[in-house]
Amino acid sequence: MSDEQRGATGHRRVQSQARPVTRPKCPHGARRKTDCELCRRAWDNKRYQRDKLKRRRANELWKKNNPERYARVQLAAKQRWQGKPTPTHLMPDACECCGGSASDTARKRLDLDHDHETGKFRGWLCNTCNRGIGMLGDSTTGVRQALMYLERK
Repeated sequence: MSDEQRGATGHRRVQSQARPVTRPKCPHGARRKTDCELCRRAWDNKRYQRDKLKRRRANELWKKNNPERYARVQLAAKQRWQGKPTPTHLMPDACECCGGSASDTARKRLDLDHDHETGKFRGWLCNTCNRGIGMLGDSTTGVRQALMYLERK
């Protein structure tokens, strides 16, 4: 073997064949795969499947370390799905109608009360008050009639 074929260390030098850099082409007709929505979705799905367990462990750890924030996030998500309005203020420690503590209720939380006609948030009530107002027709007329009934002798 000649000296030209050996490198400075005396090892045999391998001639590399230069290959042109080719980007994978999109089978859907786009110039690049990154421009194609279908290819991007397939790549996102592949990445999701690959990182699913890692992300799930991180989520479980966060839930364990932030139980109050997790409960608020879950409540907000549930209300969005049910079409309820976004509260204008945070949940207080007591019912805004009777003053009963949220920890005294069976579910350990207050319900979001809203006007069914306008969809506007009214306040935070214990389940008993919320159901009571609902049973009286969600109207001041129903509450006045119940009050008159209770006040008669």
